[in-house]
Formats: sequence, C-alpha cells, structure tokens
Amino acid sequence: MWEITINLIDKTSLFHLNILLLLGLALFGGTIGGRIFQKLKIPQVVGYIIIGILAGQSGFNIINKDIIRALQPFNYFALGLIGFMIGGELKRDVLRRYGRQFIIILFSEGFSAFAVVSLVVGFLGTLL
Repeated sequence: MWEITINLIDKTSLFHLNILLLLGLALFGGTIGGRIFQKLKIPQVVGYIIIGILAGQSGFNIINKDIIRALQPFNYFALGLIGFMIGGELKRDVLRRYGRQFIIILFSEGFSAFAVVSLVVGFLGTLL
C-alpha cells in the first residue's frame, strides 16, 4: 500500500517539475525569439507567437495537451500580456492620423466576419 502512495507522489511531483521546466523553457524561448525579432525590426509579439507555435502541437509537440491544460491560468496571463504589448505598439500620432480608417476597418471586418459565419452556419444548418 505504501509503495502505491509513494509512486503516486513521485509521478505527481515529476509532472509538476516537468511543467515548471517547460514553463521556464517557454519563457526563455519566447524571450529569445522576441529579442531576435526585435533586432529584425519586427514586433516582439511575433517572436512570442512563433516560438509558441513551434513548441506546441503544430510544431515540435514539446508542449502537449495535458501541459496546456495544467498551464491554463498562465495562458490567460500570457494573452493579456500579448494584448498589452500589441497596444504598446500603437502610436498616438498614427491613431490620430488614421483613427477614422481604423474604426471603419474594425467595424467592416467585424460585420463581414459575422455575416459570413452566420450565412455558412445557416446554410449548413439547413443541410443537416
């Protein structure tokens, strides 16, 4: 009985250690990717996203579904950080100059996406 308990504790602690190790490697890889893209005059956010794609299931599958589920709170934090950094890339003079165009593009893309998805779902709904 004690062996089963010890084995469960060992497996659980190894799982958490692996998650922490992968989280550290992801942060390190994202930072390095961000710096490389910054030197190429491309926003750091692109580096973070590309490193995430390469480490995830679409790339080298270093981070699997179980680890993604375990790191869900960190995912929300990372998405908030990415959104904050994207907002930091916007310049006030550019917004003043092109603000009206941004708003028109924003609403037209949003409405177009809504219309296309609604039509496709409506069409597929009638087929089913």
